Order: sequence, then structure tokens, then C-alpha cells
Amino acid sequence: MFYFKILEVGVVKDYVVWIFSALYPLVFRVSSDYKEININKIFKATFKLSVIPLFIINEYTLSLVAELVIVPISALIAGILAVTERDEKYVKARNLLNNILMIFGFIFICAALGGLIVHLNDTLEVGFWIKMFIDIIGIVLHIPILYFLKYVGFYEQIINKTKIDRLKKIHAIVIVFMIYRFKTEKLLEISKNYKLWSINNTNELRNLLKFES
Repeated sequence: MFYFKILEVGVVKDYVVWIFSALYPLVFRVSSDYKEININKIFKATFKLSVIPLFIINEYTLSLVAELVIVPISALIAGILAVTERDEKYVKARNLLNNILMIFGFIFICAALGGLIVHLNDTLEVGFWIKMFIDIIGIVLHIPILYFLKYVGFYEQIINKTKIDRLKKIHAIVIVFMIYRFKTEKLLEISKNYKLWSINNTNELRNLLKFES
């Protein structure tokens, strides 16, 4: 893929950054809240038009010197705005500061559009589009992992309520999967079954699950 310029160093770098900044927090969220989280909603939420302008602004930003000046000033203004929100007598000052932030935002947008026009040939490269839609591509590629983590949470909750030996835990998880698959409601129902506490081996588990299903 490097040879055909489909996968470039910049794309790999962005993907690694995405793993640490987006995938790891998402994995933790799914693992800790597997009962409530909806993977389909996460998937649909990645398809938003704001991805395009945000990418352009991040990709074709101002010079380092300009950012070193504007970013600290913007942060200072944001802090002052937080203070002025508490008292109505600062309305005029608040409006002025908001206008300044709007001007800074306009500068960033103009710089981004200018950079895109100057480097318009970038749009002919596959790497450009991969980097733009890295969130969507990343989620799509890792959907199986997220579903796996979600349902393994259910399977482990069920197994942990039994007296099955730890060495046979994987076998027990496979049994739960083979009988209940991805039936969330059934998994929730069986996880609350008091009979699990009396299960001593995988055969008893299999018989209980089949009976309750």
C-alpha cells in the first residue's frame, strides 16, 4: 500500500493519533457501560457534515507564529467571558469579546480555505480523503471489536455468577455465545437469573441456558 501511495506516512500518523485519542476512550466506554451503550448510535454519529470543515481548518491552519499569538489570546478571552457571564453589567464587554472571537474564527476559516485552494492538488490523493474521514473509517473498521467487547461484558457477567472453574471460563463464554448470540434482552434476563449461582460446570450452564431460552 505504501508502494501504490494508498497508505502514506501522514495517514499512518493520523491513524495512530486517532487510536489513542478516540479508539481507546471508546473501548473503555463500551467495556464499562456495555449494558446501556448503543454501538449503532455511535456508528451513525460519525456521519456528520462538520467533519469536512473541521478537517480543512485543522489541515490548512495558520503559521506557527500566528497560532502562538492568536491561541493564547483566544484562551484568555474565553476565560474572561466565563467571568463576565456572572454579571449583567458586563454585557457590552461580553459582546465585544464575542465579536473578537468571531473575527479570530473568521481568520482561521479564511486561512484554511486559502490553504485548500493553494494545495488543491491534495484532493487528488487518496491519503487526503482517508485523513478527512479517518473517524468514519476507524469506526467502521473497529465495529466488530466494539460489538465483541459489548457482548463479552454480558457473557462474563453471566459466567462470574456461576461456580465454573476459571480455566473453563472461555469454554463457558463460547457456550453462552452459541445459545444467546447477540440477543441483548435475553442476556440481560439470564444475567439476573438466581439459578446461575448454583451452576458448577459447563454442562449445567448449557442445560440452564437452553431451558431458559
